[in-house]
Order: sequence, then structure tokens, then C-alpha cells
Amino acid sequence: DPSTTDLDGKYRGTFWFMPGGKPEKDETLEQAAVREIFEETGLRDDQIHFGPFVWKESFTFILQGVPTLLHQKFLVAHTSETKTTFDHLMPEEREVLKEQKWFSVEDIQLCPETIYPNNLAEHLPRILQRHYPDALIYISEEKA
Repeated sequence: DPSTTDLDGKYRGTFWFMPGGKPEKDETLEQAAVREIFEETGLRDDQIHFGPFVWKESFTFILQGVPTLLHQKFLVAHTSETKTTFDHLMPEEREVLKEQKWFSVEDIQLCPETIYPNNLAEHLPRILQRHYPDALIYISEEKA
């Protein structure tokens, strides 16, 4: 989305990110994760095994012309399903989401495009081995 920029208005090009979004009214973070994963991938909660929340971050960027402070928490979600779909996207997501792809840690390390969070390849191997931190780890993030 070319309107997603650094605070100085610089567009950094296309990027990849994990499924997610903000909770709706009276929705827990876990419920929001289930809904967002379904909307953005088509995966149902019975196809996913959830682990704990493992990371958090905060950063500010320009979203749709408005400076936005984003607070994120990352919830582990395992699945053996590989087929995904954009069939359930919200209208505003259809405008900006163009492709879905599964990445290995090596794919992440070698990808020429930006993948958020930027240090995903550093933190992901322990999660894939199911070595979860005892408390949320703050992971530093460059601005989008």
C-alpha cells in the first residue's frame, strides 16, 4: 500500500507481514487472532493449534495518511494446512493485500523484500522448536 509510509512520508516498497489486526469491540486478543487468520488466510480455528503470546512491539508509521502508533502482540499458531485463500478479506484489505506465501526461515533470510517484523528470522527458530519465552519478549522493529 503506497500510502503506508515512514513518519517522514517515505514509501519503502512492498512488504510481507503476518496475519493480524485489531480486536473488535468485546473481542479478546485470541478471538481476534482466530477471526483475522480466517479473514486473511481462510484457515479455520479447527485447523490451527495456538501456542502462547511470545513477542510484542510498538512502532509509529503513516497509515492511510494518519500517524499511527501500532502496538502488536504475536501469538504462536501452528497448522499443517498449506492451502490459503483471500476469499474472506474485508473490502479495505482487498485493495492492498496481493499475495500469500509460506516462508521457511531460510526464505525469510534470503527474501529481497521487507518482512515484518524485521528480525523475524532471528526469533523464529526457537518458536518453531516450541521453545517459548516465559514472558513476552519486546522485539525491536523499524518503522513501516
